[in-house]
Amino acid sequence: PLVAGCAGILRSAFPEENSRQIAERLKVTCDKVDTIPFNNPWQGLMGDGRINLFKALTTNGIPAPVLHETSTSDRNDNQFLPGD
Repeated sequence: PLVAGCAGILRSAFPEENSRQIAERLKVTCDKVDTIPFNNPWQGLMGDGRINLFKALTTNGIPAPVLHETSTSDRNDNQFLPGD
């Protein structure tokens, strides 16, 4: 519910952005919590961090690259080795 509420607020503030752009805006403006010493046992397991709605509303021009396609090649030797 918290994320949905933040997304609704962002959608009203940035009506020209689509749902994917709103989601990326939320992700890239999160506060990283992996670096807090208490969270060390869960490092890398807590998603993108803690939502920072103020940062999402006030920060513009944030790059958010999204991978749309991947390609792999085994160089026709039927094995995936470093460098393939």
